[in-house]
Amino acid sequence: MSCAVGDTVLEGATIMSVSGSSLKLLQASLSRALELRRGHTFAQDTKYAVRLLVNIAIKALSPAINDPTTAVQALDHIEVC
Repeated sequence: MSCAVGDTVLEGATIMSVSGSSLKLLQASLSRALELRRGHTFAQDTKYAVRLLVNIAIKALSPAINDPTTAVQALDHIEVC
C-alpha cells in the first residue's frame, strides 16, 4: 500500500502495487479490496482527529486568540488519542 487510512488520494495516484507474485491479479479484484470515500470519520482516521486537535491548540496559543485553557484541553484530548 502506498498510502495509509485517512491519506488524501488524488486521481491517478498509485495506491497499491503488487510485486513478486506468480499469479495474475485483476485490477477489478484489487479495487474491491479498497474503500474510497469523500471526507473523514474520527473512528476510521485517528490521524485526522489528532490533526484537528493540533490545529485547535496552535490557534489557541496564537497571540490573536491567547486561550491557554483551550490549548491544554486540546493537548489532553491528543494524549487520550
